[in-house]
Amino acid sequence: MNDHDQDHRPDEAALRDRLALDRTHLANERTALAHARTAIMLFVTGGTLLKLFAPQPAAVISGWALVAVGLAVFIAGLRRYFVLRSTLLRVGRPLRASR
Repeated sequence: MNDHDQDHRPDEAALRDRLALDRTHLANERTALAHARTAIMLFVTGGTLLKLFAPQPAAVISGWALVAVGLAVFIAGLRRYFVLRSTLLRVGRPLRASR
């Protein structure tokens, strides 16, 4: 029985590694969506300040600052997503080839 258990361990380890890689892919996607949601919220808040309080200089400055920060968050989130995605795809190739 011990020999039988040892025969399946490499398959179990490969499966465990594959599932961990899949979970990491999903976490990367969730994080990218969170960045997009945050960027949209910042854009909308900045636009609201610009539209509702346009004559006030502080509101205009704050509105454009929020729009700029929203754009920066969106770009940073996309960059992070694609960098991690390419790393995960590079790491995952040997696992797929072994099947």
